[in-house]
Amino acid sequence: MDSIRSDAVGILVFLMIPFNALSTQSDFAFYRNKREKIVALILSDQLIADNNEFVVLPDKYKGTSSGGGVHVVKTEQTTKIFFYTFVGILDSFSGFAYVSDDHQLEFGDPEGDFKEIVQLDPHWFWFTSY
Repeated sequence: MDSIRSDAVGILVFLMIPFNALSTQSDFAFYRNKREKIVALILSDQLIADNNEFVVLPDKYKGTSSGGGVHVVKTEQTTKIFFYTFVGILDSFSGFAYVSDDHQLEFGDPEGDFKEIVQLDPHWFWFTSY
């Protein structure tokens, strides 16, 4: 009987651990310095987006975004840089976004049909779309 209780407690603890949140936070922390270097390169025009607003990253930075590139949206007021952690079929994607000013990512932004937006730090957001 004790074995069944300890197994049940173990299963409950396992189910209560927020693996998705832990994975997001560890990815954000692990790649943050490299992503900030990419942001600096883009903001200083050392990395320039193509006509599709896409920047192919140098080899040493490819692991910071799924597919080896980032989506860059520049307006007169702000620059938004999207690093993807997942890109699915059709419209499903997730990742981190850097926003250069005090603007925030918002539901209904033309960059994506965001289902979840979480501000992680000043200028940094987690987003998902599905």
